[in-house]
Amino acid sequence: MKEVLQAMMAAWKADGPLLAVLPRWYTTEAPDVTQMPYAVCFTLIEVPEYMFNTARPIENMPLQISVFEQSMSPATIMDIDTKLKAVFDFGALVVAGHTHVRTRRMGSSLMREDDGVNHLWVQYDVIAEKD
Repeated sequence: MKEVLQAMMAAWKADGPLLAVLPRWYTTEAPDVTQMPYAVCFTLIEVPEYMFNTARPIENMPLQISVFEQSMSPATIMDIDTKLKAVFDFGALVVAGHTHVRTRRMGSSLMREDDGVNHLWVQYDVIAEKD
C-alpha cells in the first residue's frame, strides 16, 4: 500500500493544474499546523503488504482523499474536486510489479466543519493487476 500511496502522490505532483490549486499533499495524516488548502490520502482498509506484493493477481484497495480548504465560498474546493476528477477518476497509476493500476471514484461528500473549514472527502477504489 505504501507504493500505491506514493503513486497517488506522484500523480498529484505530475499534474500542474491540480498542484496549482492544491499545493500540499500528505499521506496518512497532516501536521497539526498546516496551511490550507491541503489533502490527506490514506487507506480505508489496510491490506497487508505481503498480500499486495505476492498474493492474488488482482487486488482492490479502498482509499480516501480528504481535502481541507477555508473560504466563505465553496467555489475553491469545487474547483479542486474538478481537478481531482481529471487526475484520479478512472486514472492510471504506476506501481512497480503491476501491469495495470486504476483508480475509480466510489463516492464523495462536501461538508463545512464547525470551525468554518470546507472538507471534501472522495473515496476511490484502487484496482491493481499483477504482472
